[in-house]
Amino acid sequence: MRAAEPIVDPKLWARPLLATGNTATVLASMGLIGFTTVLPLYVQGVLGRSALVAGFVLTALAVGWPLAATLSSRLFKRFGLRPTLRLGGVILPIGASGLLFLSAQSHPAFAGACSFVMGFGMGLLSVTCIVLIQDSVGWNMRGAATASNVFARSLGNTLGASVLGAILNFGIIHYGAGDAPRVWATLETPQGLVRASQDPLLEHVLDSALHLSFWGIFILAVLALAASYAVPVGPGTRHVSE
Repeated sequence: MRAAEPIVDPKLWARPLLATGNTATVLASMGLIGFTTVLPLYVQGVLGRSALVAGFVLTALAVGWPLAATLSSRLFKRFGLRPTLRLGGVILPIGASGLLFLSAQSHPAFAGACSFVMGFGMGLLSVTCIVLIQDSVGWNMRGAATASNVFARSLGNTLGASVLGAILNFGIIHYGAGDAPRVWATLETPQGLVRASQDPLLEHVLDSALHLSFWGIFILAVLALAASYAVPVGPGTRHVSE
C-alpha cells in the first residue's frame, strides 16, 4: 500500500474482472486441493485399496487438467472466453457431485472418473481466467496481473487444505464420538488406513467424515461456478477494455 511501484498493485483487485476471476480461482483451488487430500484417504481407508491404486485415481486428474488446457484454445475460438470459463465452472461441481455417491462398495474407477472430470473443469477454468486477466490490462501491468492469479491459486491451495482438514477432523469427532482418539491414533500409524478399512467401526467413521469433506468440496465447486458467472466478459469476445 505504501510502495511507489508495488509488485502487485492493490488497485488491480479493484477491477471487477480481476476480482471475480481471482475469486473463482481461489475457490476452485480450495476445492481441488481438498479433493487431492481426502480422496486418497477414501480409496485406501474405506475402499480398502492400495496406495498405488489411490495414486492412479489422482493420476486421472493430472490427465484431465492438461487435456482441458490443450483444448481451451480451440474452445476460445469456437465459443468465446466467457462460455469456456462457464463450461469449466459447470464441470467442476459435476465432478465434485460424483464424490457424494461414493460408498464402500464403489469401484476405484468411479473415483478416478470424478478425478478426471474435476481436473478437466479446473483446466478450463484456470487457463481461461489467466487469459482474461492478462487481456484486461495493458502490457505494463500484465506481469503483476498474472502474478495476482498465481497468488490466488496458491492462496486457495493453502486455505483449502486447512478448511477441508478441519472439516475432516470435525467429522471424525462428530461421527466417532468417544472413539475419535482411537481413530486418530490408528490413522497416524504407517498401516493406519489399511487397518481402518478392515475395522467396521473405523471404516464407518472415516466414511462418514470423508463424505462431510466431499460436501465441502462440492460447495466450494458451486461457489467457484457462481464466481465464474460473475466475471464481466462479453460473450464471444476476447478483448476486455480497461
